[in-house]
Amino acid sequence: MNFSAKRTLLSTAVAMFTLASSGPAMADDTDLFVGDSSAQEGAYPNLLFILDNSGSMGALPSGSSGSSQSYDPATVYGGDCVDGATYYLTGRNNGGGGGRGGSSNLPDPPECDNNPAHFNTTSLVCDAAIRPMEQTGFYTDSVARWDTRASNSRDYQWESLDTADLTSMVECEADEGEHGDGTSNATYAANGNAGPWSTNRNDRIRQWNRNFGTTTLYNANYLNYYWSIGVLQNRTKLEIVQAAAVDLINSMNNVN
Repeated sequence: MNFSAKRTLLSTAVAMFTLASSGPAMADDTDLFVGDSSAQEGAYPNLLFILDNSGSMGALPSGSSGSSQSYDPATVYGGDCVDGATYYLTGRNNGGGGGRGGSSNLPDPPECDNNPAHFNTTSLVCDAAIRPMEQTGFYTDSVARWDTRASNSRDYQWESLDTADLTSMVECEADEGEHGDGTSNATYAANGNAGPWSTNRNDRIRQWNRNFGTTTLYNANYLNYYWSIGVLQNRTKLEIVQAAAVDLINSMNNVN
């Protein structure tokens, strides 16, 4: 299969996000005030999208072939990824399949023929992730897993995802103060006896990105589509850029 068009989209996504996630930069006439806002309470990063619409962007990427078919969440695509599993790529600010990191080597989404990292979809309680994933097939945020392996409940806490743990609850930063587990007004993810969710904002987890890094979640149907259909075949370079921008916007929270 020819993946050059897919990698074009991924590289484009990285380039656009790098504009917002790199260190402070200066231009001749414009100052771009960017950097790591995860250490600032209540401060969200500002994203600037600069799209090239010159004449050459109307051409097809080299190696493109076949027909174009956008992802349709109502269509069931065949493949190795199993319905009922949520797959993920995670790391500390290293991006991942459309992620928010600053890496220039954004990896392809996972292929399910080698049993990639995943957890049971029923474990995902992040409402902010569930809703966009139903449409775009993937979502990027800082996420955490409720770890109850300690001998005493006061030591239970939110930890990074673990490939050996498929069933513990998975929450995301964007749900803070908004959703919780959806059964009460306790909406702040908290540790120990105050957890897993508290009504008291002072109990909340702080600096999610610094503690848990950045993770991109994928549903099985999207991955089966990605690896079997060919996301961007016979689409112009400009259409690829536009699709990358739309997918990034739809799959991200807590940004300006």
